Formats: sequence, structure tokens, C-alpha cells
Amino acid sequence: GSLGGDCHALVAQEPSREDLQRPEAAISLRVPVNLGDLVVDMDPAMLLPHLARLLQRGQRRSTRLAAGESLHALLRYVIGSDKPQAEEATGDALEAPTDFSEVLRAPLLPLALRAAADDDVTIRQLFGTLLTQLINWITSSRVTAVIFSLRDALLEAMSDPHRPQLRELSARSYADLMRG
Repeated sequence: GSLGGDCHALVAQEPSREDLQRPEAAISLRVPVNLGDLVVDMDPAMLLPHLARLLQRGQRRSTRLAAGESLHALLRYVIGSDKPQAEEATGDALEAPTDFSEVLRAPLLPLALRAAADDDVTIRQLFGTLLTQLINWITSSRVTAVIFSLRDALLEAMSDPHRPQLRELSARSYADLMRG
């Protein structure tokens, strides 16, 4: 987006597959960021609480938009990098595990759903479009654990007692997911 500019040029190198693996409690993703003579490994898991706070309660609109664009870019990166893991003998043959299905289930999809129901029209459109594209992609692809991650996030969002916009969006998205 216009706020991010050429921020993708800051990434010094693409993280290795080992860097992209996630333990249960946090995203284990290190992105090397080039800051002139210094290369710093950024951990998005440490940024997520701050991005969520800025997105929900940022005082300036530009701050909220920048937090939204950062979360959007991270979500797109995770979805684009996600792929089914090597065939493993699992009890559930219908659910192919993926590298990032738990990352999507835990912090990212719930944040994206809240953003898709945001009061700010720009943030709402940014994440609403991504959510629609994600549902279309998931329903037209091989069944993997990502569909269950999305289903869980949608069901959780439908029970939010304080945000009717979020409940309505989640119900519509869940219906689209089930029709697909």
C-alpha cells in the first residue's frame, strides 16, 4: 500500500524453511530486515500484540492503517508460504496438515476477521477482500488443515458478544465456506 511504500526492500533475505516452523505457543518466523549497515531479525510474534493494539485503538488513522497494512502483509506472506506438509500417517485422512495451519488458527485469522469488520472503511475493504479471496481459494483447493483453522476462527467470531458487525461478517463468511 501507499503507507508501506518500498518496505519490502528492507527484507535482506528470504527466511529458510526451518525459520518458518512454528512451536505451539508462538510464530517461529524470523524475517531479516536490512536497516542500512545493520541486519535485524524481526519476529512477527512479538509484533502481533502491538499491531492488534494499534489496529484496534490507534489514536491516528494513519497509525491504524499502517498496522492494518502490516498485518495484511504478514497474513498474505503466511498464506502464500503455506503448503501441505509431507505425507504423514495421521488418523484423519481428510485433513492434510500444513506448515502454518496453527498460526492461522491462533493469532492471525481472528485478528484479520476483526479487521474485516472494522469501522474504518479502508481497513474493512482491505481485509474483507482478503477474506473473500481466502475462502474462494480454500474451497477450490484440496482440503487441508487451513479450512479447519478458518472454520474455527469464524465460529469463534460468530460468538463475539460485543461486535454485531463481526458476528454478521463471520456468519456470511461461514455460509460461503460451507457452500464452497
